[in-house]
Amino acid sequence: MAAKTAAKVKKKRWFEIYAPALFNEQPVGETFIVEKEMAVGKTIKVNLMELMRDIKKQHILVKLKVIEVKDTKAITEVMSYEIVPSAIKRQVRRRRDKLDDSFMCRTGDKKLVKIKPIMLTAFNAKGSVQTTLHRAMRRILAGTLKRLSYDDILRDLVSGKLQNYLKDNLSRVYPLRYCEIRYCGIALKPSRIIVGETDYADDLERLQKAKKDRRQEVGDESVEEEAKAEE
Repeated sequence: MAAKTAAKVKKKRWFEIYAPALFNEQPVGETFIVEKEMAVGKTIKVNLMELMRDIKKQHILVKLKVIEVKDTKAITEVMSYEIVPSAIKRQVRRRRDKLDDSFMCRTGDKKLVKIKPIMLTAFNAKGSVQTTLHRAMRRILAGTLKRLSYDDILRDLVSGKLQNYLKDNLSRVYPLRYCEIRYCGIALKPSRIIVGETDYADDLERLQKAKKDRRQEVGDESVEEEAKAEE
């Protein structure tokens, strides 16, 4: 009688997924797999409010990717930071211009990232002002990201430091009601690269001229009243 050979069935095991050091390596989920190598490459989206215990961050999602497994511990890295669309829609109002952009650039540690900034003017701006705002926004961001590592960029995004820096520089010459980074993450398919530049004096000079023209057109008091009315 032929000997019966039983097929070897591998049992699945639970592997716990942990956030990266930026979020204190806290557990964020589990995966049920046969071999630990199967966990590498898996992704999970986590609400930033849960990672930071801050309800003000509930409109932000971070995408984590498993890069390594040690024993039953799946270690991740941050692939992207993203604001949910509904949170941006709530900021849009009449008599404001929404300016958004999407481009790629290199970080200080040579990683290629895609970044999508957005800003809302305090009141309607001329086309020439919007163009110079766009150019200044790109140069400021590309120049800043060029000097920082990817981890430092994420740290500044989570703390709001990068967004505040961008808004402070642009608001000096033209009032902004809202300025955010709606998306930042590792670029999977490289396309156009925006070279980092730190010299954006020409753009700021154009913005200052646009603001001066605006004051001459409607008067200083009218400009201030419009800005206050939108706050």
